[in-house]
Amino acid sequence: MTARTIIAAVLAVLVVATGAAAAAPGQVDERATGDDAADDQSRQGPPSELPGPVPDFLSDVHRAVSEFLSGTLDGRLGDAVAEETPGDDDDSDDERATATAH
Repeated sequence: MTARTIIAAVLAVLVVATGAAAAAPGQVDERATGDDAADDQSRQGPPSELPGPVPDFLSDVHRAVSEFLSGTLDGRLGDAVAEETPGDDDDSDDERATATAH
């Protein structure tokens, strides 16, 4: 055998091995039955359910952040966001007063 024949045989084996390795991850196990097959199919592709809608106040929070970034927001960003978000206002005011005092 000449060197050219050996190199051609090695390259042919390399091409076949690379093709087999590239095709392997996309193959589905045909022997899988029952729950295994259902699990494999449920893991393929993007999720079928979309998340629920976001709360309405998030649009106001985004508006406040945009105003802050553009420089048109009067006051502090934290105060504007706290004003827009729902929650127990009494506790947040007490925590802010305590945090500012220390």
